[in-house]
Amino acid sequence: MCWNRTIVNNDFYRRKCDQWKKTEFRKIGGRRNPPKECIQKNGIPFVSLVLETHKGDKITYKDVADYLDIRLKHLPKIEQLIRGES
Repeated sequence: MCWNRTIVNNDFYRRKCDQWKKTEFRKIGGRRNPPKECIQKNGIPFVSLVLETHKGDKITYKDVADYLDIRLKHLPKIEQLIRGES
């Protein structure tokens, strides 16, 4: 087996790195946005169900955080996003 053989050339590698970097920053805007990530990961129907169940006093805040895998400080923004407010 020849270990000196490259699989891709440097030009291809640089183009791919640039493409991946642009995709990542576009995806999360350069910074993490936990409320948006929560909705994208779990889906609007599930997030809405969890929030409504909490409002009906069927589950606790801790349950909400566990089901949505999010810190409680992000809940107000998640509720805004679900209601369509920015």
